Amino acid sequence: MEQHESYVASFREREGILVERQPGWLMEMRREAIDSFANLGFPTVQDEEWRYTNVAPITRTPFQAARPGSIHCAVELIETTYWKEPVAARLVFINGHYSPQFSVLSNAARGLEIGSLAASLKNGLGAADGWLHTYLGRSADYRRHPFTALNTAFWEDGAYVRIPKSMVLAGA
Repeated sequence: MEQHESYVASFREREGILVERQPGWLMEMRREAIDSFANLGFPTVQDEEWRYTNVAPITRTPFQAARPGSIHCAVELIETTYWKEPVAARLVFINGHYSPQFSVLSNAARGLEIGSLAASLKNGLGAADGWLHTYLGRSADYRRHPFTALNTAFWEDGAYVRIPKSMVLAGA
């Protein structure tokens, strides 16, 4: 089996679970991304942008998605280095999953929207005005870049910040 085919197979195994939990437009984007990755494969030193980077060690590592419950080691590390000073907002992700216990959202400027993409999808936020559909996956080209394609196909959570057009935020 080609190295990149195991990633495609892993996506196909998870696809049924994702379809149940996510809107159709997002599943379509994920499918396009994994199809792009299947066509592109991993970059090699023969590709101009990757000529100085050998990704072979990554390709030999079996893919396994991190589970939300697999964060115990990271929690211990964060607890020893946890930032105690007050902040306007802090979003902490451990193994790709939002961690509310280490995040601070309550001090964000009034009117500013900040949070977890997974929670927004689950709660239907962004559906009314379509902002999530409009912006998600539009900045990075998953059709041309293999690692962007993998990320688009497999991401489980991320951060978002929405600043109303009329809002002005003061610098620190």
